Amino acid sequence: MADRRRPRRRAGGHARRPATPLRHRVGRRLPSRGRLLALVAFAAAVAGLVTLVNGPWLRVSSVAHAGARYTPPGELDEIVASYRGVPLLTLDTDAVLARVRAIPSVADARVETAIPGTLRVTIQEKKPAFIWHTSLAQLVAAGDGAIIDSHATSEVLSGELAQLPVVTDRRPLSRIPRVGEALPPGEVRMAKRLLDLDPRVIGSHARTLTVTVDDEYGFMVESTSPSWQAALGFYQVDPAEDAAAADARLDGQLAAIRTLFAQRRESAVSWLDARNPGKVYWLP
Repeated sequence: MADRRRPRRRAGGHARRPATPLRHRVGRRLPSRGRLLALVAFAAAVAGLVTLVNGPWLRVSSVAHAGARYTPPGELDEIVASYRGVPLLTLDTDAVLARVRAIPSVADARVETAIPGTLRVTIQEKKPAFIWHTSLAQLVAAGDGAIIDSHATSEVLSGELAQLPVVTDRRPLSRIPRVGEALPPGEVRMAKRLLDLDPRVIGSHARTLTVTVDDEYGFMVESTSPSWQAALGFYQVDPAEDAAAADARLDGQLAAIRTLFAQRRESAVSWLDARNPGKVYWLP
């Protein structure tokens, strides 16, 4: 008789799963209708945002600035006007702020924007500290030496400017700074020290002292009542003399003047040369 038994499966063999129909596999890979609509809406939103940012509706069209008193209006006008037409939402306000703060008369500033297209800059100016009076102009200087305003020599200053101390620069060949520039730091520092000098520190009975700068004698301190002049020289011209050494030299000069006025009546001295504090010359 023929062997009708079923053939044996090979060892290790496994039954195959039925293959997934192609239509089902394709269906799984395609997005659902809801997902498709969401993608379309997202793409439309992105396109709308790009259009809004770069379109004509949110571009800087109105510019303004405020707070300027000594700052030349033209400098601020040039800065803010350069941003006309720039997309408001991508405007780099830090860059605007950096440009405004770079103006010598500006101590601080604030940049504001408003929809649909307004840019406004408000500045806080440096405070005037003294007047640097030259043969060409009366220069208003801030505490750091920045020249923030200028007036004619014939003009009578008023208000807070009239109350400021004055350094009279008599140097005919000196380079006269202009608004926007700055005085040499060494001269500014010593001028401020002399402007703050109390006459009693040097044993003087004068009510006020004036400070001048001369080509030959450098810084000079003068009194009108009683009348005398004291030459002090320039400071930090020698590279070896730093700020500390200049301060020490000035302290020695003031001490030498005080010693002289203690030995001689102030009214008996019309001129003294204290450029070398170790050896002071004087004239009656």
